[in-house]
Amino acid sequence: RKAGIMYNEREVLFGKPRTDWSRIAELDSELSPYYNLWIGMDRWINSSKRWLEGDFSKLDGIEVDNTITELTKNFNQALSRFKSEGVEDAIFDMCFKYKKMVDEFKPKGELAVSLTRGLKDRHWDEIKKKTGIDCTPREGFTFQHIIDAGMIQHVEICCDVGEKAYREAKIEEQLHEIEKKWKDIFFVLTEHKLTK
Repeated sequence: RKAGIMYNEREVLFGKPRTDWSRIAELDSELSPYYNLWIGMDRWINSSKRWLEGDFSKLDGIEVDNTITELTKNFNQALSRFKSEGVEDAIFDMCFKYKKMVDEFKPKGELAVSLTRGLKDRHWDEIKKKTGIDCTPREGFTFQHIIDAGMIQHVEICCDVGEKAYREAKIEEQLHEIEKKWKDIFFVLTEHKLTK
């Protein structure tokens, strides 16, 4: 739309007739479910592979959660439009298939969030003690290793430990900020007249 206005302004400058861009919004509305499906499928394929097979230390649980939320919303909107417009079954089924994959991944997303919230060795030890599964990150460790170990059945424990680790990390961060602010402050103390 903004580009259309810019092109119209340039057309006027060069004495050309103005192009009618009024159908752009209508086309955008018509094509957005297909765009959401296409981009969503691509994003899902690439992201889920990176999350599962990439180095666990680089996994961003918040990004996983945000992506799942956004894809769920986009696939739901596309399905709703496809259903009301009566599109081909193959398109509807494809959208439904990917929405289902995202929905099935949600508990794993919750697990990813809880395990990427600043856990220290003591937190991994606590998880190991409570679940009997050692998922302490190490060289070559992936999120798929955690899932394959059966940690998905202990999401609640991981969420509790992850929340505790997050709160501890926030407190540590605040303490460091306070120490940093107070480090450069000097107090001048003088003896009181009654002090001997």
